[in-house]
Amino acid sequence: MFYPARMKEVSIVVHDDWVDGLVKTLHESGMVEIVDVHKSEKDIKKILMPGEAKSEAGECAALSLRIGRITGILNEEKHESFLKKLFFPVKTEKYRVKVRGIKEIIDDAKKVLEEIETKVLNANETFEKNNEKIGGLSSVEQQVSLLEKLDFDLVFIGESEYVTVKAGVTEDIEELRNRLKGKCAALFSASVDEKKEKHAVLIVYHKDEEIDLRKIFTEFDLKLKGRPGEVLGEIKKEKEKLEEENREIISLLKEMNNNYREKLLILDDELDTERNRKEVTARFGKTENTSVIIGWTPAKNENGLKMVVEGVTNGYAYCSFAWPKKPEKVPVYMDNPRWVKPFEALTEMFAPPKYDEVDPTMIIAPIFVIFFGFMLGDAVYGAIILMMGLLLLRGAVSPEMKNASILVSAVGASTVIFGIVQGGYLGDVPARFFGFEPKCFLSGLKDPITILIIALIIGLFHINLGLVLAAHQNYIKKDYSSIMQDQVSWWVLQPSFAVIILHFLGWRSFPLTAVYFAGMGLLFGLALLIIRKKGLFFFDLTGFIGNWLSYARLLALGLATAGIAMTVNIIAQMGPKSYSIINLPLSLIIIIIGGLLGIFGLKKKKGIKSLAMKAACVFLLLTGLSVIIKMPVLFAVIVGGTVFIVGHTFNLGIQALGSFVHSLRLQYVEFFGQFYTGGGNKFKPFKTNRKYTVVEG
Repeated sequence: MFYPARMKEVSIVVHDDWVDGLVKTLHESGMVEIVDVHKSEKDIKKILMPGEAKSEAGECAALSLRIGRITGILNEEKHESFLKKLFFPVKTEKYRVKVRGIKEIIDDAKKVLEEIETKVLNANETFEKNNEKIGGLSSVEQQVSLLEKLDFDLVFIGESEYVTVKAGVTEDIEELRNRLKGKCAALFSASVDEKKEKHAVLIVYHKDEEIDLRKIFTEFDLKLKGRPGEVLGEIKKEKEKLEEENREIISLLKEMNNNYREKLLILDDELDTERNRKEVTARFGKTENTSVIIGWTPAKNENGLKMVVEGVTNGYAYCSFAWPKKPEKVPVYMDNPRWVKPFEALTEMFAPPKYDEVDPTMIIAPIFVIFFGFMLGDAVYGAIILMMGLLLLRGAVSPEMKNASILVSAVGASTVIFGIVQGGYLGDVPARFFGFEPKCFLSGLKDPITILIIALIIGLFHINLGLVLAAHQNYIKKDYSSIMQDQVSWWVLQPSFAVIILHFLGWRSFPLTAVYFAGMGLLFGLALLIIRKKGLFFFDLTGFIGNWLSYARLLALGLATAGIAMTVNIIAQMGPKSYSIINLPLSLIIIIIGGLLGIFGLKKKKGIKSLAMKAACVFLLLTGLSVIIKMPVLFAVIVGGTVFIVGHTFNLGIQALGSFVHSLRLQYVEFFGQFYTGGGNKFKPFKTNRKYTVVEG
């Protein structure tokens, strides 16, 4: 529980007639991580031949690749919003299938590919070529449309026997005219934008003239015949023809997807499963008639694995287990209780534990949740986070998403509790807007010193808990000198230093005997540090004090949350008072600005910028109208409400992020720094990973 699961090295010798059945059973059970025999440190590898992947492995991989390409083309991409995907994801449908032999699977895959592969690839190739043509036509269309006002036959563009004709655009028409002065050249132009800054131009000059048009002229390389209006009509017809052909292709692909999707996904799963089974034999060792499998399994699986091996091979296999001799070579399986599993990701973000190292997940799980709630400390913010976590949990489609949603729900619940304790409900909303103050047990704004003392006490406990775990690990390793110099030294220094400081500063009086022993303890602890660190002991002292004072962030983050929330409330309360200073001309300006933002927002493609412009448009229009129609209540609701919602949304986002980061920092730096290094290799069992199927029976 406080250590990774105990692992055993497993060795299996099996007759070749039973290898396929054993591999299949091991794959389904997921109890063993199979290692390459010839990369292991087993002496037996010297007398074994290297194993080889089965011949079907390559065929399965090739077929799987082809089917993956087809499914990628057929599956229509759904453009859903990020929030919809996050909170309301579409669950992957799983199909029930019966176990089939590899020959049947391969033959079935070949048959399906023979039916549809050429059709799908050809249709997709045509679709992509059409899109490429449409893109090229759109580019030409844009250029020709700029030249439409000049109304000349595009066939003239280029060089003839005597003249050169160029068409394009310029954003500095006067400079272009200046460069053509004194040349045997003619210039025709027409403005193509509302501000008349951009001009379409046609330049005709004798081919022997040298005219520098760089930087002021963008030339169009058009090889077309007809006037711009006529050419645009032809381009439009060609694009419509290509788009119609693409719609027919999409319709065909949709029909094929409906008819073959289930079959393709099932085959994809089956081929991937069989490929893994046929490739794993390359890790085996071989004799003339047997295969040798070496791997790792949790010790608790020993009896179950032995029964599985003996059962599937009918006794034609030998299975042995051994405790590891070198801990650094052992894969790590974090065997935590169910409620701790969601928090394993926090440990893995730093590094998985080594095999012979404490797994701190069970310890950091409750502490992380408590620290987060302590720092954020607002009941309403916590309730919002809790609801988000429960929504995520409701739509979780993967174990990772489920674990993340549980973690979010836990920190949300913690924030609700600490918010009630600290009296935070969107800052001081109850007192400021409703005239009553909820009961508050501890408040960083009202009594910061008490919160600071609590934070520092928590820090001492947290750091010393890390020292206890370090001492325990050193005791297991029988490293008694490290216990004395790295842990006992601090347990002596802390109380000794506290007694001396409190006594000499007059904060607490102690008997002289206690002060004397504290002085002796201080010298003893320093001596232990000096023995260990030599001249660098001073940096250990300042480092320890820095780590301890770092827990003051528990107060600082709480003050930031409450302070910004209160500021938002004050500004929201003051907002309606600005009604009296906004006159009619100013309100008209506000409406005009809002209208312009709305126009720009509608012109932009869907996205955050467009949404922000539309929201700002609505806000400004309603604000201006509320002044014109003399409705101060509407003005107060719009201005005050907007400040309130936007301000608290920002505060919740930034403070929740800060609480998450700083809670993790206290685990990774101040706590882990005492005992934990990490760096273990995760246990990777040989097991099936079916995405779309469930095997019946």
